[in-house]
Amino acid sequence: MDKGYFYFKMRSILKLLLLLLLITPVFGQGDHIVYLIGDAGEDSIPGLALESLRKEITEHPNSTTIFLGDNIYPRGSYKENSNKGKRDNPKLVAQMSLFKNGYPGNVFFVPGNHDWKKSRPNGLMFIKRQGDFVDKYLRENSQIKNIETGIYLPKRGGLGPEIRKIEYGGGVIKLIFFDTQWYLQKTFIHKVNKPDGISTVDYLDQQLKVLKKEVDQSDQNLEQVIVVAHHPLFTIGSHGLAKPGYRILNILDLPFFGVLGTFRLVSQNLSGRRYRVLQKKLVQILDHKNVIYAAGHEHNLQYWRKGNMHQIVSGSGSKTTEYFKKATNNPWNSNASLEFPILESKKQASKLGYFKLIFNTSGELEIRVIEISDEGNISCMILFPSKTMCK
Repeated sequence: MDKGYFYFKMRSILKLLLLLLLITPVFGQGDHIVYLIGDAGEDSIPGLALESLRKEITEHPNSTTIFLGDNIYPRGSYKENSNKGKRDNPKLVAQMSLFKNGYPGNVFFVPGNHDWKKSRPNGLMFIKRQGDFVDKYLRENSQIKNIETGIYLPKRGGLGPEIRKIEYGGGVIKLIFFDTQWYLQKTFIHKVNKPDGISTVDYLDQQLKVLKKEVDQSDQNLEQVIVVAHHPLFTIGSHGLAKPGYRILNILDLPFFGVLGTFRLVSQNLSGRRYRVLQKKLVQILDHKNVIYAAGHEHNLQYWRKGNMHQIVSGSGSKTTEYFKKATNNPWNSNASLEFPILESKKQASKLGYFKLIFNTSGELEIRVIEISDEGNISCMILFPSKTMCK
C-alpha cells in the first residue's frame, strides 16, 4: 500500500472519530436532571446537604433544583428588619446562595406548613412575604433560567395547580405545583388565597379536576409529570404514625375548634381527618405510570411505588428524624410499596440528603438517592429502574 494513501486514510478516520465525539451526547448535555430537596430551612449557612447539592449543580448545569417546603424554621418569613427576620431570613438565603455563581438552570420553591407561620393565623401574609423575598433575591443575585416566569409556586398563597414545562433532548417534563398546606391551613380565622363566593372544599375539588385533566393529558402526550408539593401521601416517618387517641383528637380538627388553633395537633399527620381526605383524592388522581409525586415534610428520605405512581419523600435538607417500621401497617400506607429505605429495626435513623432524577435523551428515567453521613461521607444508590449502587 502506498504510504501517502495510508496516512490519508488514517487522517480521515481520525477526523471521523473526532466528529462522532463532538456530536454524541454526553451525560447532562441532552439529558436533564431534577434535584429534589426539602425542609432545608434550619441552617443559616449551607450545611452538608446543601454543600453536596452545590457541587452537583456546578457539575450539571443543565438541571432544575426544587425546594419542597419548610424553607424557614420555625415560622417562616418575618419582616426583614425585625429581630426574628434578622434571625431567620438568613436560613433562606443559605439555600439561595447556591445559585449566585451563575447557575443557568431552573430553581423553584414551594411552601410548607412552617412557611405558613406553622399553621398559625397570618400565614397567608408570611407566604406572600417569603415569595417576594425569594423573587427579589434571585432576581438580583442569580442568572437562573426561570427568573421571569415564577420561582415561588403556587404564587401568592394560591392552591394551584400551576404548570411549568421543561423541554430537553428526550421530550417534555411537566412540573405541576400544588400547595397541600393550603387545604390544611384554612379555618374561620386562617385565610388562604381563593376566589370569593366559593367554599374551601368546593374550590379544592374544582382545582383537583384541573390537576386530573393536566395529568391525563400528559399521559396521552407521553410527558413525564412531577407533582411538586410538601406533604407526602405515604410515609414511615413520624407524620405517618397513628398517634395515641388520634380518632378522638380528630374532633379537634372540626371547624369550630379552628378558632382555638387546636387543629394544629392533628392537621400535619396522616391520621388527621383533613390530611386523609386530601391524600385519598390525590392518590386516585395520580395513579399514572408517568407521574412522580415529590414531597418533603418528613425529615428523611423515602421512595414508594403505588400502582403506576412513584412517590419521593425528600425532607432531610437540614435535619433528620427516624423511620418507624410499625407505620408501614397503618391504613394510609395500604397497597403502597416502600422501596427505600430497607427497614432493619423497629426504629431506624435517617441521613441528610436529597434525590436526583435523571431524564435521558431516550425518555427514560433514573431515580437516585444521595445520602450524607454526619462525617460528610456521601453515598449514592440508584432506586429505579433497578436497585444498584451508583458508579
